[in-house]
Amino acid sequence: IRETSGLVFFSGELWTINDSGNPPELFRIETTTGKILRKTTLANSVNTDWESLTQDDSSVYVGDFGNNYGNRRNLCILNIAKTDILDSLNDTVKAEAIFFTYPDQTDFDPSLNKTGFDCEAFFYYNHSLHIFTKDWVGLKTRHYTLPTEAGKYQTVFVEQFEADGLITDASINNQGNIVLLGYKKSGSRFWDCFCWTLSGYSNNYLFNGNALRIELGSAFNLGQSEAIVINADNTAWLS
Repeated sequence: IRETSGLVFFSGELWTINDSGNPPELFRIETTTGKILRKTTLANSVNTDWESLTQDDSSVYVGDFGNNYGNRRNLCILNIAKTDILDSLNDTVKAEAIFFTYPDQTDFDPSLNKTGFDCEAFFYYNHSLHIFTKDWVGLKTRHYTLPTEAGKYQTVFVEQFEADGLITDASINNQGNIVLLGYKKSGSRFWDCFCWTLSGYSNNYLFNGNALRIELGSAFNLGQSEAIVINADNTAWLS
């Protein structure tokens, strides 16, 4: 696992993925040692820029929506049946694709790390997929929603949050507690890692409740914070 970029925990198992430039594979890892226990390959997909994992009762979703240059026109989310992933006799699975665009993006000229339409974070909640952008310019995050069924869609903009950093993942537990993960470069210092916890919100407006920022320390010591999954007891896995 060269560049862990997403985490999901289900059926007592922790799964992760690699970032762009790697094969389209999911890895089941041992929670105490990090040992790779199983590798599952997506037969009908490529890893253009995999950035996040989430789940509902029946599916695992892979966010292939990394967009450092802001010029991608093939943003998508891959829907994989959990029954296929958990089948110990089958190490190759297929996915259905959910393609999407942003309603407010009009500029597709490539510009490395200068776009507001990069993305590395999403989760499933209230029958929809919720996407959180990585804004290299304003250090904000915009929240959009998207259906879970395969097809081509325009996302629905919901709200914006002053994240004061680059959001790299998001997770929600069954109590509705949310965590947004990220990092920020402060002057000449190394990247500072942080997370926001969100609670007490109403409906799909996730930023209108309580927000608490927790500083996690320097990426020089921790590694770049890229993936998180929050458990039912409000503990979390971070990679």
